[in-house]
Amino acid sequence: MKTTGKRGRERRAQRGSERRGPLESRIAEATTVGWMLTTAMTLLADLGLVAAWFIVSRGDEQTLPEAVTVLPSLLLFTATITGILGLSLVPAVYFLRRQRPPWQITATAIGVGLFPLVWGGILAL
Repeated sequence: MKTTGKRGRERRAQRGSERRGPLESRIAEATTVGWMLTTAMTLLADLGLVAAWFIVSRGDEQTLPEAVTVLPSLLLFTATITGILGLSLVPAVYFLRRQRPPWQITATAIGVGLFPLVWGGILAL
């Protein structure tokens, strides 16, 4: 079906049959977004954890405010919870999606999710 535009040019009207539906279901997209958000939050908590641990380890605990000395533990807790949640969403994403995410993203997400567990294990020794 052709229609004429303002200046006499012809253009094709969009047909409903030419449109394609979404490749992935809504639940697959929502799970993927949740997975990426938890991975991003874990990465931010990981970076904050390393920075806070470095500050506390270089400073004198007697002169540092109590809030600063508690910060590494709080960030480790946050990163561990979000990391476990992100790791648990990996199989769900692979199960629900028709098209798998790139392996580089999956490997990075797994590494980010495992970092707080490894860090906590090292600090426990």
